[in-house]
Amino acid sequence: MKRLRLFAGPNGSGKSTIKNNPAIQPEWLGVQVNPDEIELELRTTGFIDLSRIGIEISPYELNVGYQSSNHWGVSELDSKTTFEMGAPNQLFLRTSNLTSYHASWIAGYFRDRLILEGKSLATESVMSHHSKIELLQQTERAGYRNYLYFVATSDEEINVDRVRLRVSQGGHDVPEQKIRERYHRSIALLGKALHHVYRGYVFDNSGAEPELIAERTPQGTVELRSRTIPQWFADAVWNQ
Repeated sequence: MKRLRLFAGPNGSGKSTIKNNPAIQPEWLGVQVNPDEIELELRTTGFIDLSRIGIEISPYELNVGYQSSNHWGVSELDSKTTFEMGAPNQLFLRTSNLTSYHASWIAGYFRDRLILEGKSLATESVMSHHSKIELLQQTERAGYRNYLYFVATSDEEINVDRVRLRVSQGGHDVPEQKIRERYHRSIALLGKALHHVYRGYVFDNSGAEPELIAERTPQGTVELRSRTIPQWFADAVWNQ
C-alpha cells in the first residue's frame, strides 16, 4: 500500500521532533521531501543529490515548469533562474537570489513526480495554504493512504521564541510576521485536513514534550487522547 505521511504545523511547533520520534520507523517514511532540507542542501553544496529522491529528472521539464508557474509569483529576478545537471544525480539551481520559495517549488515538483510514479513519501509543511489540502485530495484520488501528524502550540509567542532559538543555534530563520500569520492559517486548516486522511495524530507541543491529544481513526472519527483539550484544538476541530 502506497502512503503519504504529512508532518504539518506552524513554524517552530516541532514537526521535525515528531518525525524523528523513535516510535516512527524510518522505513515507514518512504522518500522524504522537505523544503527546508532542500534549501539547506542548495546553500551548503550548491546542488540537490537526486539519488535519495529516486526519480529521473529532466532539467528541461523543470525549467519549463518553473517559468510557467504563476502560483509562486515568478519575478523578473526569478525569470533568470535555471536548472542544470552536473555530475550524475546532481541537480544545480542557477539563481542570484536563492529563497525558500525556490525550495518549496522544487519540493512540490518532487512530490508530484513521486505520486505520479506511485511511490510512498513523507513531507513536512507549515500547511498554511489550501494547496496542502489539495495535496491530500490528490493522493486520495491516486489510491494512497494518507497519514497526518499535526503539531501546534497554545500561543504564537512560543513559536516565535522557538524559531529565534533555532536561529541562534544555526538553524533557518522565518520572519516574525510570517510566523504569526501562518500560525493561525495552519491551525484553521486542520479540520479540513483531517477529512482527507486515513489516520491523523494531533499533538500539542506547548510544554517540554509533545503530547498526543487526539487521533483521527480509520473509521473517520476524531477521538481524544488527552484529559485536557488545548483551546486551539477546541476552536479548530472539537467545537466545530
